[in-house]
Amino acid sequence: MKKSIFKASFEESQGLVTQGKFVLTAGMTRNNNPVHMGIFNRLFTLVIIGYFAFGLVLYGLLFAMPPSLFTDVDRGHSLFEAVHFMYQVYLFLRPAALLFYVSFFIVMTLFYLPKKNLKVQSYFYFSFYFPFLTCAVIALFYFLSAFAFNRFGFSGFLLQLVAGLGFIIAILYQGYRDARRRLYNEPRWLGGLVKLMGYTVLAVSAVLLVLSGTVFKGLASDLNEMWYSYLLGLLLLPALIIVGYAWRLLVNQFIYQAYYIWKYPEEYKVYLKISDKEWYSKRELRRREKAAKKNSRSS
Repeated sequence: MKKSIFKASFEESQGLVTQGKFVLTAGMTRNNNPVHMGIFNRLFTLVIIGYFAFGLVLYGLLFAMPPSLFTDVDRGHSLFEAVHFMYQVYLFLRPAALLFYVSFFIVMTLFYLPKKNLKVQSYFYFSFYFPFLTCAVIALFYFLSAFAFNRFGFSGFLLQLVAGLGFIIAILYQGYRDARRRLYNEPRWLGGLVKLMGYTVLAVSAVLLVLSGTVFKGLASDLNEMWYSYLLGLLLLPALIIVGYAWRLLVNQFIYQAYYIWKYPEEYKVYLKISDKEWYSKRELRRREKAAKKNSRSS
């Protein structure tokens, strides 16, 4: 029976935890990390940048833009069918978009609450970045689905979507197998996946272009008279592959690697050479210093 990916020893986990400091800080400098932020900086970042700036932008892209375009485009316009298709995609994805949008605000609030150390802060990185990234992906998907439908029809859109979702599953599974390989020295799974995806993208693009006048016939729109309409119509598949690798990166760093830092915090604090000043918040550091002085006096 195979050993669970979450059952490795500290020594085994060192082969996986290759970006420990980044996992603990998410690339943020000490002053910008919520563990060390002052109250005014914390509130400004959360309320002004988080709630208002990002909140309004995401709301506009996810919920306001598709209905607005659908309302503004006349039925006689050459792009009406493409915009209508975008609107149908929006209606289908709206529950998921609302879920990730609300989740982002909830987790963002928890993300900026004071924490006592980097380990506790790192609990929130995945749940913070994943909804935000997924909201951006959904907004991008509105446009790319409309471009694919406009240029190659529903069958062309569906071909790219199915291939893209298949590759996302393969990318995430390869990430899981790669984590096991680094933990337990298991053999590499499908090492030529990148090459396979490259050939598939070229093959799908060639089929769509060759059969664009028959099987994958697009709409009779003004946009399709432009040469770049083919490029816009072919963006969906490579975009989904990029999304797969972005999700894989989040899982690798903020689930697989982060788990072992949570499991062996003191060991990794020493292994990564992180000082108490960087590891603890100012309040927690003062508390520990007072406790140490009190213990030294009593002894």
